[in-house]
Amino acid sequence: MRFLLSGFVLLCAGFSVHAASNNAAEQLQMLLAKNQTIQASFEQTVSSEEGDVLQQSQGAIALSRPNHFRWESTEPFHYLVIGNGKTLWRYDADLEQLDVEPFDAQLADTPALIFSASPEALTAAYQISKNEKAAAGVDEFILLPNASGLFSELRLQFKNGGLVEMQLVDNLQQHSRILFKKAKYNIKLNESLFRFDDSPEALERLSQ
Repeated sequence: MRFLLSGFVLLCAGFSVHAASNNAAEQLQMLLAKNQTIQASFEQTVSSEEGDVLQQSQGAIALSRPNHFRWESTEPFHYLVIGNGKTLWRYDADLEQLDVEPFDAQLADTPALIFSASPEALTAAYQISKNEKAAAGVDEFILLPNASGLFSELRLQFKNGGLVEMQLVDNLQQHSRILFKKAKYNIKLNESLFRFDDSPEALERLSQ
């Protein structure tokens, strides 16, 4: 699968956050609550455990809480993932291949779901702590999954209350760093962003 973060899932297991993590979890939830919608471009770099760059990509995201997201990688390949809480679409523009299935958080293999998930789902799935050594003006949270999966650590960074960066370590010790740029927060997003348009005109645009 071409999507670089195909192993990135929201694990909706029935676990609770340890008491020591409650404060960090509450702070993270407050920041996420302030970001009801996000629209941004992104740049993603995947590196090996030794620090060698394996792949770079870029694209755009649109998020609306809860469970509405659009993650579109445009370079070096065109891949689109859309979810609206009911249906999940994955479209590989290069292969002209569309997969459609009922929405399931455990199938939605995109980081966008983390940001659009409910606070209850987040605290059920992760041990959440705060990095007190983060740079001045930056709030960084460390999320460790309660259940085994394809990644072992996720870091979310906020600056001035807005999401600016995400870092992911998978179980192969590959590191993904995603920078969000030109972000707009809490703007009204058209519902059409969260439905896959299979009209000939739309498919032609995606193939370009």
